[in-house]
Amino acid sequence: MVKKGCLIFISLLFLLMLPLFSSASFVIEADDGKYNLGENINIQTKIFLTETTNGFLKIQVFCMKGSIIKLDPELVYYAPISIEIGKEKKVTLDYPLNVAGKCYFYASLETTNVVLNTKSNEFFISDSINLDVKLNKEKFNPEEEIKIEGTAIKESGNKLEGKLSFYIDDKPYEIEIKEGKFDYEITLPKNIKSYSHSLNLIAKDINGNYGNSNLEFYINPIPTKIEIRTNNLSFNPGETIIITPILNDQAEDKMNGTSNIALYQKDKLLYSKDVISGESTTYTFDTQAEKNIYNIKVIYNELKQEKEITIGYHYELKAIIEKEKLIIENIGNVKYEKPIKVIFYSSETNQTFNNTLNLSLDVGKKQTYLLEAPEGNYTISLIYPTESIQKEQKFENNFLTGNVVASVSLNPPLISNEMLKYASIFVIAFILILLLIMGLSKRGRKQKYTGQYREIAPPKIKPQSENINESKPIIQEKPKSFEKPRVFHNDFKTNSLNRDSEKQKEIDKLRAESQWFIKRSLRKEGY
Repeated sequence: MVKKGCLIFISLLFLLMLPLFSSASFVIEADDGKYNLGENINIQTKIFLTETTNGFLKIQVFCMKGSIIKLDPELVYYAPISIEIGKEKKVTLDYPLNVAGKCYFYASLETTNVVLNTKSNEFFISDSINLDVKLNKEKFNPEEEIKIEGTAIKESGNKLEGKLSFYIDDKPYEIEIKEGKFDYEITLPKNIKSYSHSLNLIAKDINGNYGNSNLEFYINPIPTKIEIRTNNLSFNPGETIIITPILNDQAEDKMNGTSNIALYQKDKLLYSKDVISGESTTYTFDTQAEKNIYNIKVIYNELKQEKEITIGYHYELKAIIEKEKLIIENIGNVKYEKPIKVIFYSSETNQTFNNTLNLSLDVGKKQTYLLEAPEGNYTISLIYPTESIQKEQKFENNFLTGNVVASVSLNPPLISNEMLKYASIFVIAFILILLLIMGLSKRGRKQKYTGQYREIAPPKIKPQSENINESKPIIQEKPKSFEKPRVFHNDFKTNSLNRDSEKQKEIDKLRAESQWFIKRSLRKEGY
């Protein structure tokens, strides 16, 4: 019964209040369209009641970004309000928007008797800027002017007042945007990186509106510097130098290109080759390369670069043993004037003999020494100092004879092959000169009588064969009145030649041939 009574009371109360609101209206309206952060939106609230009422008007804004609803709506307006009967009450205000998303306003009218609520139409708030940028061209050289211009318009259609920022080679730039436009010129750095650049431009204002644009431009690589890399700065004769040219652009980055490499000793060109940047070429110095400063010159178009390297003193000997002879050659690049040690070791007798040679040998020259030792097989070691270390050469299984104590003759053979060659030439030249003198002597010989001259015929001799293989005829004795030409008997021998039996045989052969040649010439002259 009690519940039934309550329901009847509430129904009667509603019926009593119905006249008050049956013709009342409460609406809130917002301008349609798109807005950007920081812009104002006009809100108009209209209230019409049938009775005079006092209360509070509360307006809130609700926004949803994507699928996320802002749980704590922002209070836009809250104030007491007095409404007269039969008159429409209007509340109009401009609200600065500061939240991006899809939004609406929610109004509440709180009176002593009832609370009325209403919702506005939805509208969209954006934080985006439409940025349009262009450059004056696509390819640039270092230190050239690049012009950046364009427009920045908010999504609402209003022009942006803000700034445009970007980076070029890590250097920041900032441009003023006024009434949605910008125009700016920049001198590109002298050492700007070559090839493609990405230009990321960002436009924004103080309200948080944001827009960006990406552009590409190209920087031409300019050959600026040549770097010469070598595996060392100082070399010994016989060593190999590795040369690598590096062609750099304005940013000192490696770039492609073919350079000419030339290696000089003073003004003498030793080596030249075209080499691609970053690749290497090699040159091996002569084993007797002169101690000096050498120059490497690299040329690419108008670019030139030089680098100095040095060849130092290098002491180097090369020794061989042939038929009990030690032949030493100076293959260094400086005259060798140092003592060297020659060691004989016999494994059969377990004996060691040491000898010292005070060597004085010009570059490229050889010296020959005789090796003598008690008969047997020896390991012979040659130990000599270089510029920094002691070097050793070993020769095993060398059979030697000829001395009770192992020794090295300090004097080389007196006649070398070259001397023998010149001696042979001298003998032949001497014979030819001698024949010429005898021929001239015969033509001028006459016998003198009183009042007249007459020629004396030469003694008759038997005809002789021109065959040189026939037996040689005996030369007839000439009249004593004739003076016989002097003939040198070249049957001398030199003791020093006995040291080389092969050379002695060759000289003896030449002597035998020259003697018969002289006798044959004398026969033709009638002696």
